[in-house]
Amino acid sequence: MRHISIILNLGMVLASAFAHETHNSKKLETPSQENKLNEINEAYVKQVKPIFQAKCFDCHSQFTKFPWYYSFPLIKSAIDNDIQEAKRHFDFSDDFPFRGHGIPREDIQAIQEVIQRGTMPPLRYRILHLKSKVTLDEKEQIMKWIVLSNKLLEN
Repeated sequence: MRHISIILNLGMVLASAFAHETHNSKKLETPSQENKLNEINEAYVKQVKPIFQAKCFDCHSQFTKFPWYYSFPLIKSAIDNDIQEAKRHFDFSDDFPFRGHGIPREDIQAIQEVIQRGTMPPLRYRILHLKSKVTLDEKEQIMKWIVLSNKLLEN
């Protein structure tokens, strides 16, 4: 009876570890898909990453540059919560494909929607960071990358 219990517990641990690993990797890519993702990432690094570094990384990466007022307790807590929430959606720390809640195609679609609506960065952030709004030229660069990415993911 004791051996059965040990075997069942070991099986549950292994199943849990496998499920955790499968859930954390967005999906196993074929070599062709991996090549497409690499090509999308190369274009991202050249065309879009500098924009995201300037406009998005404070909340959507591990490279946050905290403002001088971050040390105030209530403000610190609010900023920490905003960053935690932002990184749950997108974490740009490791280039493309991004960490977060979606698969690459969904991530690109979500970025496209946000760029078209102009909802990022949020107004409360832009008020204190006047240069954080994405310019028309930057939007154009991002949209070019999105079009290229969508074409590569369709094939």
